[in-house]
Amino acid sequence: MVIGWAGRALAAERLPAAGEGGMVTDRPGFSESAAVVGAGMLQWESGFQFGRLGLDGERTTSTVGPYPLLRLGVSRRVELRFSGDGYRTERRVGEAVRGLTDFVVGGKVKVWEQGRWRPDFAVVGNVGAVRGSRNYARAGWEPEVKLSVEKDVPWGVVLGGNFNLASLVGEGGRTLERAHSLTVGHALGGTWSGFVETYSQRIDRAHGYATAVDGGVTHPVGRHAQVDAYVGRTVRGARAEWFMGVGFSVQQSLLPWLPH
Repeated sequence: MVIGWAGRALAAERLPAAGEGGMVTDRPGFSESAAVVGAGMLQWESGFQFGRLGLDGERTTSTVGPYPLLRLGVSRRVELRFSGDGYRTERRVGEAVRGLTDFVVGGKVKVWEQGRWRPDFAVVGNVGAVRGSRNYARAGWEPEVKLSVEKDVPWGVVLGGNFNLASLVGEGGRTLERAHSLTVGHALGGTWSGFVETYSQRIDRAHGYATAVDGGVTHPVGRHAQVDAYVGRTVRGARAEWFMGVGFSVQQSLLPWLPH
């Protein structure tokens, strides 16, 4: 079994240095941001991740992408989403497994804006929609809920985190899987922003939790595009191994006469 680290997240995109075009993405880390794209906006986020990890004495290398995430703003507080990992290739000694992963549909609701002490808060919900290849298709419907918070704090720091719950189907029936993350973002100078993050995900009953730490940078390309890069390492639940990735996001208004 391989830990499926999926690279999507809050980062320092909310910071003024990187947010001049008003674009906020849900990559390149693990957490989902508490922002929505806005009414009439279409946003495409994608990237590729490369990794090597070991579990139960086996070493596996993986390539995953393009991690498509399509976000469509239907109001100031609600967006629709279509996402997946894309195509996954895993190589072990004498064996290679390839295939398309499942795709899911969902939405994000901005519940409230941050105040003096209150953080931004949003809820993300996903359900299975399109089944992938035999090697990676889920055994049934696996709904997921993510609770996302963000808060601007002194010295230009942005704190964020997620708490995720998913109902997964396994050989013994359904189980409730949990994951949580904490992210710290800050401007690096110019239009560069950076983040560091820790993320814990329950693998299964036999292996318990796996924990990873990662960090990366984001940089705008014009007013409505962004590139990113990150690197991380698992520190618990498997032999400490590495993963790295790069990504690109672009935003387009479908209703250019509306203010954003």
